[in-house]
Amino acid sequence: MDRMDVEKVLIDVGMKPNLLGFEYMADAVMIMVESKEKKKICDIYRGIGAKRGKTTSSVERAIRSAIATARRQTKNIKLTEKYLGDKESNNSQSIMRMVKTMNVVNSARKRETETFENMIRRIVREELERNKRRSRRMK
Repeated sequence: MDRMDVEKVLIDVGMKPNLLGFEYMADAVMIMVESKEKKKICDIYRGIGAKRGKTTSSVERAIRSAIATARRQTKNIKLTEKYLGDKESNNSQSIMRMVKTMNVVNSARKRETETFENMIRRIVREELERNKRRSRRMK
């Protein structure tokens, strides 16, 4: 999963790219995805704030506002709740839910791709075998 995937999902759930919280939310999701260990949400906010020259509280507030705006303006409530949780979810729950849901979706896509590739390999093998048999008959 890369940042473009994250940003596409954020847009799909109704988050506006012109909001500061959009960028911060994408940053937070990418930090969680790339982190090998569990991180505290306040450490994530602090890191984003340091990177962007903002305070921890302004990062938290911008993410909270962007999530609230997405929930209000979404055209697909089920999709928004799938990725961000219900309206009772806090920032950290929404971020974690998005990370987990995107991981599940990406795993399913990967399996589909592997299945498709295996199907193509099988078809190519079968076609090669048919061609071998045809060439033997012609000799």
